[in-house]
Amino acid sequence: MSIDHKLRSVVARHAELGAALAASDLAGDRYAKLSREYAELDPVVARINDLETVRAELAGLEEMVADPGSDAEM
Repeated sequence: MSIDHKLRSVVARHAELGAALAASDLAGDRYAKLSREYAELDPVVARINDLETVRAELAGLEEMVADPGSDAEM
């Protein structure tokens, strides 16, 4: 299993938990358990989103470097 697959599964689990918490039919203990897991994943998912943003920026910069004639001012 690749690291990207693992990261996507963490993000997917976070989304599943968010949807489950939005449902109003959860009992107290179940809600508390899901809420705790969601809270633990929240900062991890934020960092994963930061990583994806940096990867996208890097890809754009690599394109600029590969085609130096695309922007004469650069």
